[in-house]
Amino acid sequence: MKQEEAIQAIFLQEAREHLETLSLGLSNINITVADHDQSQEIFRAFFCLKGGTAILGFSPVYKIVIGLEDCFRMVRDNYLSVDSLVQSQFTAVAQVLENLFTYIGEGDNSQLAEKSSILLEQLKANINHLCQASQPNR
Repeated sequence: MKQEEAIQAIFLQEAREHLETLSLGLSNINITVADHDQSQEIFRAFFCLKGGTAILGFSPVYKIVIGLEDCFRMVRDNYLSVDSLVQSQFTAVAQVLENLFTYIGEGDNSQLAEKSSILLEQLKANINHLCQASQPNR
């Protein structure tokens, strides 16, 4: 096994743990953002996934991780209460992200990456809507 393949295998093993952390935290996002320790655990998982995907050149996956982290940060920083639609979108993007990691290195993942990008854009739009709705009218 080449050194790069060994590094990739180690990263993918560790990524499973981080993806599990994300999945659990994002499935109960209103509780997670209210708990400082849980939020920090989510950000650590995002940080590790971003670093590994960037170093190993998995740029489509890297973009999804960045986008999902941005969405999480928007909810946390704006003290948003997430509705069932946004909750399900967080869960859906996290699931597609897990699928992307499962199939890394096994050929063309462009359809999965495309699906996750579309879901992520829908999630961002709905979070932006929640942000606007939470702002007092001026």
